[in-house]
Amino acid sequence: MKRLFIWLLWFVVIVGTCVAADQLLMRYSLDVPAYRAAQIFYQDFRSRIILLAQKDDLHLDGMKADWSPTLPAAMLEKIEPLLQRDVEPEGYVYIDKAGGLHLTTRLDEVPKEYRSAAKALKK
Repeated sequence: MKRLFIWLLWFVVIVGTCVAADQLLMRYSLDVPAYRAAQIFYQDFRSRIILLAQKDDLHLDGMKADWSPTLPAAMLEKIEPLLQRDVEPEGYVYIDKAGGLHLTTRLDEVPKEYRSAAKALKK
């Protein structure tokens, strides 16, 4: 009986702490930058979870094939340079007639007879 009481007590303490943290982040504003950032994140996260729970169709069958997430314009400006499609490979690898493996940084360093078989190394 004592063990059950201890488990029950810890359950109440943990749930009470979670409820207190929830109410603190939802209702009270402090002028501390880290707290404000955590509060904004938590409120957004909580609203998304609640909206997700209210949806009727939670299956992937209802998702459109061409769906893509929408990002804020400020975030897109920062991400766009990272999404370049024509990125040069890090280097090339080829195998010579003797079976030796060679690594180079540029395609023009690969001998002409092996260029067609040279593989680009990706990041």
